[in-house]
Amino acid sequence: MNTTASILNYVVFLTLYITCFTFFYVKNTEIIGFYLLFIVNTACILNNFYYFGNFELNLIPKAIMLSLIISGTLHTISLIFIIIMISNLRVKYQNTFGTPINLPPIYKNRLEEFKQLMVFTFGICSFLLIIFMFYLDSINFVFNDQIKTIGGMINNKFSLILLGMTTIPVIISCIQLKTANSFSIIARQKLIK
Repeated sequence: MNTTASILNYVVFLTLYITCFTFFYVKNTEIIGFYLLFIVNTACILNNFYYFGNFELNLIPKAIMLSLIISGTLHTISLIFIIIMISNLRVKYQNTFGTPINLPPIYKNRLEEFKQLMVFTFGICSFLLIIFMFYLDSINFVFNDQIKTIGGMINNKFSLILLGMTTIPVIISCIQLKTANSFSIIARQKLIK
């Protein structure tokens, strides 16, 4: 696959993600940010499937690939829950109180935490993707052959740390999925003004 085209694709995705995150924190554009992030995240996952399908990978690159795809998929599912909640609340609020939508304080805090974890996960996934794209030759080795000796393990501390880092986005994505699922309760609650 053409490396320049891949880098340009990911630069475009970086720009789109930053735009979505900007919408998160600008007053009265949060809903737009979630809708855009859903679209960008879905497109990025599809691009990842295409990009990663062109490599023969060993343990660490494969762990990076799976981490990016699994965390991206879980984020997309979380965003679906958030968008459904926002859509339901918007309909209820427009019929009852008008706009803007006022969430109960506990859900406002959860939504802020969700957004912060989304940005944090994006940072970790970006780091893992950069390592994958620019240092693939350094990390694409047969892991079992390298760690058979103590010297091999000491020389590959970075690889072990990198392998551990691949679990962070997946764990955070699972937490976010649980948080997003809890938002389904709010759609059934009585609205507060």
